[in-house]
Amino acid sequence: MSHLRFGPQPIKAPYLIHYADFISCSNLSYINKYDLLYGLREGGTFLLNSTLPPNQLIEKMPASLKRKLAKKQAKFYIIDAVDIAKDIGLGNRTNMIMQAAFFKLTGVIPEDLAIQKLYESIEHAYGRKGEKIVNMNKEAVKAGMSRFIEVAVDPAWAELTDAP
Repeated sequence: MSHLRFGPQPIKAPYLIHYADFISCSNLSYINKYDLLYGLREGGTFLLNSTLPPNQLIEKMPASLKRKLAKKQAKFYIIDAVDIAKDIGLGNRTNMIMQAAFFKLTGVIPEDLAIQKLYESIEHAYGRKGEKIVNMNKEAVKAGMSRFIEVAVDPAWAELTDAP
């Protein structure tokens, strides 16, 4: 679990976030293990890395997760970062894809600045590993910025009950 805070001034206070505008989950199996939306603000955004298409995912999602999405009037997005990473040649490394999607969905900084800073971090982290690795990670940024899908949250989910 990571707690990231953004603001126009440096943030020097060492505390965790209790009410988040954005929550993401990189592991689909966590939907049945954890209360992923704990602390999500009303109207917040939830991004889930899912290999399942929306209709299949909705069938497998627990009622508790659907209920919280509906009650919080959350925006819900999925991205198949696993397959994107494999297609690009990054194996199971989905971090850059998820980071890019975060910046696109939140708008915490302008998109062009986010891309510039992500590319700079890629050059710094992977520049010595060669142009191929750098380019694969830049492709991951492009994919993360564009290949997420919004999943409609059904208001009726607010009334779902948990399975016994």
